[in-house]
Amino acid sequence: TNLGEEGHIVILNSDNTLIYSSGSTCTVQECPGREIMKEVIIGGESVELNDISLYVNVNILVNTRWQIGTFINIEMIEQTRTNTLIIAIAIFGITLLVTTVVSFLIAKRISNPIYRLQKHMKVVEKGDFDNFEVRGQKEVVDLGNSFNKLQQEIKTLMDSLVFEQKEKRKSEFRALQTQINPHFLYNTLDSIVYLSEQGDSEKVQEMVIALSRFFRISISSGATSIPVQDEISHIQNYLTIQKIRYIDKFTYTLDVAEDVK
Repeated sequence: TNLGEEGHIVILNSDNTLIYSSGSTCTVQECPGREIMKEVIIGGESVELNDISLYVNVNILVNTRWQIGTFINIEMIEQTRTNTLIIAIAIFGITLLVTTVVSFLIAKRISNPIYRLQKHMKVVEKGDFDNFEVRGQKEVVDLGNSFNKLQQEIKTLMDSLVFEQKEKRKSEFRALQTQINPHFLYNTLDSIVYLSEQGDSEKVQEMVIALSRFFRISISSGATSIPVQDEISHIQNYLTIQKIRYIDKFTYTLDVAEDVK
């Protein structure tokens, strides 16, 4: 055992006779350690030996009355204590670092899927209903599956609502047309009768032709949309009828680019 400078072991029998010493300067006739052991008897204390500070620990050997004295260099004890402290601090630091890294990885493994789910929710807010790719912990997978099911139900409801609103607008438009056309036709015919009674056959002819063309375009073989050029013609026929009815109380112009017709 390395006991440091001047460190050694001394064994004495019950008569304090030197039995063994690992020190090179200790003999049967003269052994400084033996004298120190006689004073200590049993236990430990700090001593000076050859101007070197030592710590001696005296014990009784098992099943004998022999004494064993262990002399340890105090500087080595301090060095050992310092080394032990450094090793303990290093072990603690490494353990803390490993624990921190492992904790971070575990937390990241749990939080990343939740963060991706949060980002996907923001995408859904903008109207994109693509399914969320479910990965990660079982709880996150269950949450993602539930969210996918929920967003599909929302998409189905939104599609249904959009379809219903479109159909509603079509019905309202058809109802409005149904209400307008009879009144328009009645008023136009009433104007034709009035012009006929006034003998203005030219205006009657012009009004009848415009009315005929107006309804021909209105019917459009059941189509719900027509070319822009036909729509412009539709407007012209309508305005022609109204201008005759109101006896030139207004004028109008049409400003339409050729490339849109």
